[in-house]
Amino acid sequence: MARRPWLGTACLWFAAAICAQAALAGNVPGIDTVHFRTFATGQGLSQATARVIAQDRAGFIWVGTQDGLNRFDGYEFHVYKTDRDDPWSLSQNHVWALTADPDGSLWVGTQAGGLNHYDPKLDRFSVYRSKAGDPHSIGSNHVTALLLDRDGRLWVANSAGRLQWFDRAEQRFDDTPIGMNVGLRMVRSLLQGADGRIWIGARDGLWRIEPDGTDLREFRIEGQSADVYALAPASNGDVWIGTAEQGLYRVNADGSVLQHYRRNDDAAENGLHDNEIRALLADRDGKLWIAGNSRGLAQFDPASAHLSRYGHDPAMESSVAGNRLAALMRGRDGELFVGSWANGFSVQNPRTEVFTRVG
Repeated sequence: MARRPWLGTACLWFAAAICAQAALAGNVPGIDTVHFRTFATGQGLSQATARVIAQDRAGFIWVGTQDGLNRFDGYEFHVYKTDRDDPWSLSQNHVWALTADPDGSLWVGTQAGGLNHYDPKLDRFSVYRSKAGDPHSIGSNHVTALLLDRDGRLWVANSAGRLQWFDRAEQRFDDTPIGMNVGLRMVRSLLQGADGRIWIGARDGLWRIEPDGTDLREFRIEGQSADVYALAPASNGDVWIGTAEQGLYRVNADGSVLQHYRRNDDAAENGLHDNEIRALLADRDGKLWIAGNSRGLAQFDPASAHLSRYGHDPAMESSVAGNRLAALMRGRDGELFVGSWANGFSVQNPRTEVFTRVG
């Protein structure tokens, strides 16, 4: 009998398995206590760096690693890798970007194999690679970020600095009107704002473009080009900006800085746990989850300026997978997925506030 995709029942199974451990866990000063169960890579995850995470329409969890794409049903992993003898296999094993399509398919960006489109009915991938001299091929085989906007249009960022749209009917890529821009060679995050405009977080700056691909604008923060890793929506049309080393910014729809939060080791109020931000996730209640590059996970409440930190403790088996994090994703049943570098990924059950670690 086929197993069901990841559902709340799987979360409850994980929770039941670890509730007995909760009373044994100690408290770490400055870190809120949460509990994880660990699943080793030997149990199925193809590689321990969970770089990107997505959930498809059927409920499956997809995890992109540095060595393969994993589909998780709450019980076990199915791993997809490159097979030179199979033209319908994944084009390259290092996955950089994922986005689930409402039609049930999955878009997969790779480091050197172009863009893949997974068809769940046929269980296979269509591959789109860069072709020299073809202006309608993907600009580069290194796909750095993907976005499906509210109109269903797929935006593709690549290392050539060409922000492109994918034309599904013609099966081709079209450059946006801005053409090639060297500042967009390493786009890490794409976000559609409340007003429909597209925010672009890149190594070489914070940018915004109109939905029709015109009027590219760069927003300099404190007089400099920002090194941006992550974007997330805030209330009132504002946007959260997670940077490589300068902490967290909140900007309004016109790009003006409203607030700046940096690491503060002396207090949880008006501070940040890590200046090196790698992923952001906004919850419906206005709170913001922050994945750091060296100091773990935190939840920030902008209303009270209070920060709750969830860090890794080597002496505590049930702590978060690691302090060097890479990805955040909220599941359809409210589960929080946290991807780490070299330690798999963690899952929080919102019903119990218990975490499960996979990897």
